[in-house]
Amino acid sequence: MKKILLAALMLAGPAVTAFAADMPSRKAPVVAPVAAAPLWSGIYLGANAGYVFGRSSQRDASPPPADGDYDVKGGMIGGAVGYNWQRRNYVYGLEADTSFASIAGSSSVCGVGGLAAHACGTKSDAFSTVRARGGLVIDNSLIYATGGLAVARIKAYDLGFSSVAGQSGSATRLGWTIGAGVEQKLDAHWSVKAEYLRASFARTTYFTLTGFSPERVDMSANILRAGVNYKF
Repeated sequence: MKKILLAALMLAGPAVTAFAADMPSRKAPVVAPVAAAPLWSGIYLGANAGYVFGRSSQRDASPPPADGDYDVKGGMIGGAVGYNWQRRNYVYGLEADTSFASIAGSSSVCGVGGLAAHACGTKSDAFSTVRARGGLVIDNSLIYATGGLAVARIKAYDLGFSSVAGQSGSATRLGWTIGAGVEQKLDAHWSVKAEYLRASFARTTYFTLTGFSPERVDMSANILRAGVNYKF
């Protein structure tokens, strides 16, 4: 009996092997690799435009204090260059931008005390920043904070009153800026962004009305702008 069973198994062996070879494979299916999100690392150039609104004031100490406080507003358009480094989902980098600006504001009732009301104002026609950026990548979006130096060409003026002639002065001033934004990748090279910046320029002397102390002027600005970047 044992000899008969052994002989049967030997005869059936090749048939079992062939049948097993014909059975469908139970290996895990091959999954196609998911395309990696576009990298943010590298140099980029950009263009942007925006709207500016803020506040400016004029002060001179004595005699007596002549003051002006007024809103400033306007637009800007310009370009930017920057470089990003990416580590996992974190991006950090540096960006510099410069813009042609048309920011202005004035008051027709400058002056206090015994002085007759008169006009004074502030203007800016150029604005630049040099900033650090850092943020988090979520899908194809970069949410970032930014801050650094601001530079603006500012002109201040006072039209004077009665026998006191008007005066004006202009200078390139250094200030600070801080803000936040979001940038969205369109493909490996192009992206669009929207950001908010707050910039401030401390009170500094621009001119002196005859018979008065130097006129000190400050300016703060809120900047809302949108832009497009091309990464090389």
